[in-house]
Amino acid sequence: PLELLPGDLVVLMTDGVTEALKWAEIEDCFHPGDSPDNIAKSIINAVEKSTVDDKDYKDKWKENFHAFEVAGTLIEPAWEASEHSEESGLSDASGLSGQSSVIKIDPGAAFGTGKHETTRLCLLEILNKDLSGAGVLDLGCGSGILGIAARKRGAKEVTFLDIDPHAVQNAKENAALNGVTENVRFLTGDILEDEGLCHLLGEGSFDLILANILADVLIPMAEKIYGFLAGHGKVITSGIIDFKEPAVREALEKSGFKNIETKSDGEWRMIRGHKG
Repeated sequence: PLELLPGDLVVLMTDGVTEALKWAEIEDCFHPGDSPDNIAKSIINAVEKSTVDDKDYKDKWKENFHAFEVAGTLIEPAWEASEHSEESGLSDASGLSGQSSVIKIDPGAAFGTGKHETTRLCLLEILNKDLSGAGVLDLGCGSGILGIAARKRGAKEVTFLDIDPHAVQNAKENAALNGVTENVRFLTGDILEDEGLCHLLGEGSFDLILANILADVLIPMAEKIYGFLAGHGKVITSGIIDFKEPAVREALEKSGFKNIETKSDGEWRMIRGHKG
């Protein structure tokens, strides 16, 4: 007979919704002599409790995400009152806004609150520059925080791209939260697999590409990134753990990038380069 351990997952379908629970969560639903109806009701109750607990867990992390500042810009959780921006006299207007703007973020399940070293390294690069007139690609956009920051620093157009459709939807919602709704587009796909997407992005189309992506994903993309950049274009990459830095630099150099520079925050690296 099948023996289930407490940590084993059991997949259940209730009202068309699939749930995966640990056996320990539903083991007590089975009692000798119980009718199938009673067992079914007990399982449904266990599923509902698990769903509520899961929602509580998903929201729990919000308790530790509060407004903070990067390069004069306030990064503010969308669910916090806007008193921070009112007290600071900061503006949410899109477009070039100097060193006094607010970015509101609700990352949901997507990566990018701005607090992680890799995101912060990129934000420091973006927020200290005047990007007026630049075409920007936020590659692996996650929550969209980098593309939103670029638009607020004056980027003329921003394309948000991620392989995960949920991340793209999250980026779109965050862009709307920040009034970043014009001259933006949101795309889903993999530039290594989708030639149609690559054609849509276009050779030489971007002045700046932001790629906060893990090194093992970034390395095979280096040549594509080079091709998407205009002649004077620049790439800012992050998501690179220290021991992966040499491999990323090598991939960028082989693709043709020049003037490659590195910045560090703890064990994480940001590498930027120019199209040669």
